Amino acid sequence: MGNKTTKKKKHTQPGQTDRRIRGAILVLVILILCVAAYGISTLLPKGAGKKKEAEAKPEITSVIIGDTEGTIEKVEEDGEERYEICATLPIDFPFEKTTLNLELSDGAKVSDASNCILTDLGGRWVVNLTVEDACVVIEAGEQSRTYYFRLDVE
Repeated sequence: MGNKTTKKKKHTQPGQTDRRIRGAILVLVILILCVAAYGISTLLPKGAGKKKEAEAKPEITSVIIGDTEGTIEKVEEDGEERYEICATLPIDFPFEKTTLNLELSDGAKVSDASNCILTDLGGRWVVNLTVEDACVVIEAGEQSRTYYFRLDVE
């Protein structure tokens, strides 16, 4: 009787094989979905689904001059649009140095090109409304819009 060496076969249970096949199929499905998503994304125009800065509008949504609420009006002048900040202020109003509180549309900001701004007080601007053609320039992305002041005194 000799020494017989017997090799034991590794038996896999049917459940393990099924699990491995399911795992491989799942990985393949995920890979196919990723490739399809990439293919679709290359067909879309660049930036589709994202709001571009250029699409943001340079708008003032509300304005308060000192303690007086103003309005924004769009005026047609010689076929061109002109935007005006309108308000009626008291006769003793401090036009040379007053606060201007602006609420702007998303993505908009006050430009340095504004000719009447003296300083910023953390969101409230100090302005001199006695300068000639006093205006505030609002920028959003590459667009800008100039708002001129039309003030009445009572």
